[in-house]
Amino acid sequence: MLFVRLADGRVIVVDPKVSPLLRRASRKQLAKFQILNDGEGLLWPELDEALSVRGFLQQAKETPHFVSVLSARRSRRSAAYV
Repeated sequence: MLFVRLADGRVIVVDPKVSPLLRRASRKQLAKFQILNDGEGLLWPELDEALSVRGFLQQAKETPHFVSVLSARRSRRSAAYV
């Protein structure tokens, strides 16, 4: 799972299965990412894949079994990050 903490304290939990490229990636490949611009998204240069935070939030609305958004209060207790 990918854990993305937003500036407001919410944490987006994303299953890598939302992307065919990420689905096939190893844990080592998933760990090699860059934050785009001012936190607008994530880039995996080795995989040539980029995903936006806006896309994560949209996915959360459309496919809650793949993506969830934790409240700021709960996220403070969460410490697992890729």
